[in-house]
Amino acid sequence: MKKILTIIIVLISINICSQDTNSAKYFPLKTGNKWFYYVTELGYPLPTYSIKTLRVLNDTLVNSKKYFKVKGYPFSNIDDTNIVLIRYDSVNGLLKQSTIWAPCNYESILFRLSAQIGDTTGECYSGWQHTCLNISDTFLFNQPTNVKAFGYFINGHNTASYHHNFLKNIGLHYISRTSTGNQGIYGRIGKLRGFVLNGIVYGDTSSVIGISTISGNVPERFSLSQNYPNPFNPTTKIRFEISGSSVAQTFLSVYDLLGRKVATLVNKELKPGTYDVNWDASDFPNGVYFYKLTAGSFSETKKMVLIK
Repeated sequence: MKKILTIIIVLISINICSQDTNSAKYFPLKTGNKWFYYVTELGYPLPTYSIKTLRVLNDTLVNSKKYFKVKGYPFSNIDDTNIVLIRYDSVNGLLKQSTIWAPCNYESILFRLSAQIGDTTGECYSGWQHTCLNISDTFLFNQPTNVKAFGYFINGHNTASYHHNFLKNIGLHYISRTSTGNQGIYGRIGKLRGFVLNGIVYGDTSSVIGISTISGNVPERFSLSQNYPNPFNPTTKIRFEISGSSVAQTFLSVYDLLGRKVATLVNKELKPGTYDVNWDASDFPNGVYFYKLTAGSFSETKKMVLIK
């Protein structure tokens, strides 16, 4: 009988202290991971648009806890150049940020990634709370995944215009922070357009908004021009021509010397014409890169050099 009780007690202890590695997959913290968001700023008189990034730089120890330095939107709120320290608490399933607040043990709670529908988590120093509103299966970026949707509450009042959605094995997918004022709705909406996890590129990871159409005339042939300037620091322009009599699924991608895709600048159907794309390589190291245009049966690759 004593042996049976001892086994039961040990099992209970293991269950209580077990780490939740599954919910950590909703925001994969690993050095080198990047996320790219298409952001709409709602405001008067017209909305504005931009591409903002979120990237994991490296890890560091603070108060004997391992944090990751995360640069950019959305945790920096307005600017995508600020750096914050974030860690995943595997015991409680919490995504936490390092703070200067001693009453909160120098940490603020961002999200309870282990939350189930209806679970609410609040800050220790404010009336802010977030609640898991929905969990559902979906299919995005050519792979099945699971989405957890969170809504915010302030002092018990529902602020449904504040939303954050996380995708399992991908990360933060959707951010909505909007309010209504005298001149209508204002705020910010961000949607994930591409990301890089463990060195693998998914979706559109360009740092440019759209493509500039230089001419709508139909070129005689497909072509890819040499980037200009070359060498460059940190931006360069790439011009290409799409020929034919109908739209063509067009890809313009950038590769490093090892042949790994590091950025997708174009991934869409384009009408025949001449186009320009700017590539901002601010976050990439010096070196030789290759850019490849694929449109229909046409494919061509050229070399460019980044010197900082």
